[in-house]
Amino acid sequence: MIRKKKKNSGILTAKHVIDRMVKKALKNGFKAIPSRNHMYLEDVEDGEYFNTGRLKGIKIETGNMGTKVIVLDIKMAKEDVNYYLGKQLLGNKTEVLK
Repeated sequence: MIRKKKKNSGILTAKHVIDRMVKKALKNGFKAIPSRNHMYLEDVEDGEYFNTGRLKGIKIETGNMGTKVIVLDIKMAKEDVNYYLGKQLLGNKTEVLK
């Protein structure tokens, strides 16, 4: 007697595993926390000085699309510095040093 193999015999393919992980992540929601000794730019008070390690500036205001800042100093190649200095829009979840 020859038995036919079932199509889905309990073995999960990579696609099924990924789909299950995605559903669980979307159900629980995304929760991000900053690294140790860091905080998010959105948590810095308006008008306060901040430092990301490579970029130093002053926060102006937080909006839906990002945080408006004035960049005072940046560690970058000389030819690129003038582009980044002045008013810029950075992501709200940018990590800054406490």
